[in-house]
Amino acid sequence: MDKKTISMLGLGVLAVSSLVKNNEKSLVDTRNREESNKEFTVPGILLDEFISRRYKISFKYPRGWSKNPRYEDKYEGPTGFFEVSDFSGIGEDIDAAVKQQINEAYRPYGSNPTVRNFIVDGQPARVIYPSADQSAFFKDRDAALVVQYKEPITIDGVPYKYVVIWTNREYIPLIMSTFKFVND
Repeated sequence: MDKKTISMLGLGVLAVSSLVKNNEKSLVDTRNREESNKEFTVPGILLDEFISRRYKISFKYPRGWSKNPRYEDKYEGPTGFFEVSDFSGIGEDIDAAVKQQINEAYRPYGSNPTVRNFIVDGQPARVIYPSADQSAFFKDRDAALVVQYKEPITIDGVPYKYVVIWTNREYIPLIMSTFKFVND
């Protein structure tokens, strides 16, 4: 990728980042913007849409990223990646579930990650940013977006309350601003 393309990508990511403004109480609610999401653009970046019947979600990501055949739902490209999964969580709320994730014995987000609170498509969401001491083994978890399902979903006989998307931190605003729950 040449320097001009990288510069355009950087400008596009900065434009998307301004949508969220690093405000812990930001409201990113796409329920009333479904039509505009179909034409969501970032200057200098062409976008594709990830749609998953399994996870019942959709969001935009940079065109040119392709599915990694070694993973069920991981897409990668020269500028970044995303991977989608789910987890059941414990406790009654998203904060307990996220706390469970960051406090696993193997500390996937380091010893002191930062957690930001959001609302995404009308649902509680958290963004996890790892601390500097994150293990090299988990470096592909540059940031995680955790969104609570409107109603738990069952996948392969297991109920899940949360969907998680790991990605590069600069793509969190793009994914959050285009994320929506979809029906079958």
